[in-house]
Formats: sequence, C-alpha cells, structure tokens
Amino acid sequence: MSFFQKNNTYNLSDIKNLIHSNIPNSSKYFFNLDISTFGNTTSLNNINEHPFLILKKNGLLDDNKIQDRMQCVRYMLSIPFKDYVYHTLEVVKSIQNTSQVNIYKRYQFWSTQDINFKLHDEIIHEMHPYFFTNGLKYHYPLDLMLHSATYILSKYGREYSIRQDALDFIVDCANDKHSTYRQQYDAADVLIKSGEIDEIQFGKQIHNYLNSISILADDTKQNDENKCIKKLRYLTLTYPLNEESINRSIDLFKDKCISLFDNNQNNENKLLFENNFNTLISNTNFTFENFTFTILFYFLYQFISLNDKDKYEQKMQIFISFLIENNIQIDTKNYTLFIVSLFNTVCDDCIEVDKNLRINLYEELKEIIFNRYNIILHSLSSDQKEAVIRSIESKEDKMDVEQFLDYYSIEDDIFKKYKHELTKEQYTKYYIKITNEYCNYDATFPKVVGSR
Repeated sequence: MSFFQKNNTYNLSDIKNLIHSNIPNSSKYFFNLDISTFGNTTSLNNINEHPFLILKKNGLLDDNKIQDRMQCVRYMLSIPFKDYVYHTLEVVKSIQNTSQVNIYKRYQFWSTQDINFKLHDEIIHEMHPYFFTNGLKYHYPLDLMLHSATYILSKYGREYSIRQDALDFIVDCANDKHSTYRQQYDAADVLIKSGEIDEIQFGKQIHNYLNSISILADDTKQNDENKCIKKLRYLTLTYPLNEESINRSIDLFKDKCISLFDNNQNNENKLLFENNFNTLISNTNFTFENFTFTILFYFLYQFISLNDKDKYEQKMQIFISFLIENNIQIDTKNYTLFIVSLFNTVCDDCIEVDKNLRINLYEELKEIIFNRYNIILHSLSSDQKEAVIRSIESKEDKMDVEQFLDYYSIEDDIFKKYKHELTKEQYTKYYIKITNEYCNYDATFPKVVGSR
C-alpha cells in the first residue's frame, strides 16, 4: 500500500521508518541532502530548493551513475510532494530510456515485486504500457515483452487499446509456426495465465498442439533452439542496445568482412556474401526472440570482437563461411533454423552462458511459479484465500499453504516447458526452493500479492 494516503495526508512516521529500513544502500547524505530529514515537512523551511526537486533533477541526469539515479527515485517516494507520481514517472522513464545500461537491469529496477525494492503500484501500473509500447518499436527482448504483456492482460480491461496491442503481440508469437517451440509455448502460457475465457481457450489449443508435436519432435532440434536462446540472452545481458551503436557496428562488421575478401581475391564469394548480408539486414519482418537480423548480427559482432586477433579472424571467417554455405536456407526463408545454427556455430565457446543464465533461469522459474499460484489463489473463495494468506504470513502454521500447493500442484506442468533446459533433478531442487519461498518459511520473503 502506498505511504501516501488518498486524502493527501502523509504518515510521516512510516516514511521515516522506510528511509533506513527498506531503501538499500542508504547513508546519511545523498547529493548533499540530509536524508534523515526526508518526510519531515518542518525541516524544509530554511532551504532554497525542495529536496524532492533536487532528487528529480539528479535522477534525470545521464551523467550520474545509474545506481544513484535509481536511488533518487526511491528517495523521491519518501518525500511528500504534490503530484509525486507524475514527477517520479519522469525519472523512471528516463532511466528506462538509458540505452547504455543493460535493459534487464533497467526493467528489473521498476518492475520488481521484491518488497525491499518495489516502487509504488501506480508507477508500475503506468510503466508496463510505456515499456511495452517502446518494446514494439525497438524490439525489446521477448521474455521482457511477455512479462509486461502478462501484466497488461491481467490489469487492463478491454476498453484500453494497450490491452489489444498486447493481445495481438502474444497471439502472433503463439501462432507463428516459424518461431521456436519455446517462444510459442511462452506466449500461449501468457494467454492461459492472464487472458479472458476465449483467450485462455486459444492458449490451451496452442499448448495441446505443441505438446502433441513435442512427442514427435527431434530432441536435438529443441536442445539446439534452447542453446541458441541461452546464448542470445547472455549476449543481451552483456551488450546494451542503442540505435546508434547498432548501426555503427553493423557497418563496421560488413566492412571488416569485405576486407578479408579483398585480401584473398575471391570476388565470387565476396559478391555472394555481400548479397546475403544485405538481404538479411534489410529484412525487418522476421524476428527471433523479438530481435531483427540487424540486432542479431550486432550481438554476433560484439561477441566476435572480444576475441584476440587470431581468434577474431577465425570467428570472422566462420561467420563469412556460414553465410555463403547456407545460401540455400536464406533463399528458402528458413530463418529460425538459420539463426539457431549460426549462433550455435559462431558462439560455440560462449563458456559464460550456463554460469550466468543458471541464475536467470531460477528467477524466471520463480516468477512463473509465483504468478501461477497467485492466479489460482485469487480464484478461490474468500474464506479459502484468507486461510492460505494467513498461513503464508504465519511463522509457525503452514498447513493451509502446504495443502494449497499440494492440491493445486503445477510442478509437472511447468517442467514440460523447461525439460530441455535442465534435468528433472535440477528442476525439482529449484521447485522445492521456490515453493519454500512462496510459503514464506523464514518470514523474510515478500508477501503474496493480495495479502494484507
């Protein structure tokens, strides 16, 4: 619940308690402001500029460290100020638009449900449509787009145009036969979790179709797709996206490849490579994980550029050879298979992938499992729901929440989706840990959505 009451009065004792208990990395002074006075209106009489506005100004400055700009937002929310949501949103949007910072870090800042970091519900509610709309334009990562689409479908009614935009995006992903199994499954999952009756039914039809073909599908193909997606997610975490650097890198990438041909005097292959490169870059209709060929090639070039000179040239040659040798796949527009093979070939030694993405996979599973159980919880009668919530909040009596998790178990259903990413033993270990967090066993985890 917001610390700012709807009658425009402020609970100053709550604000003071918030400052040093829930705001991370707090210290007494921040941008020369005494933070111990935040929330105390009597301390503002002898200052020239309101601390809220000083924080806003510093939060908007690109030259400031991103951590400090984020901290400005948290402190702004602890100071009474007229139209505080409007002003704070300006800063949050500015942070979200800072392309030099990894997009996952920016998204996590405002979307997190962790009680120690969570921004006010009004801000989260406004930011999801803003993020999603920009994501359609700039091709944000698919997993983040689906997270925001899930929120929009569940929180915005049919009278809002943004809901129809989110629904169209999800249906396109779920119904695209040229996309990966994982992409279709994720999109259908959003419809089932957050859609209305007809949307849920469509999602289930997609699931049934995917489950039927997965029995016949080649496990090697699905494993290759997941390896490619993991590598791409790692590269997305490593190399922030901004339009200027993408275009500059693509031009440089092409020029360096062409220069290797000039050294080798192979004009026929040079023309074939250049034609294929241009054909792919100019194709804006196809996306893989919501990324165009331009962005995909940008990630590849950044990865190749990190190698030492000998390996750099070797990787460049692998990329060139791949575009020439797979010319037939380009002509037949078998783009998904092409991208999967390309990333798994060029980035074959991307050794950091598993280590880095194992953490993200756990967080991804946690969000899915928490969301799914919260949806089930809110479908119960009020008496049953209250009993489960009381059990979650209790430090001793966990019987009701344990029975709830057992009766409505989603363990096997979720594993079907991730069976190509981790073993049953690994998954079971994660599932137990996540459901223990859901039960709030040590009383330090966030309350379930809707708890009092």
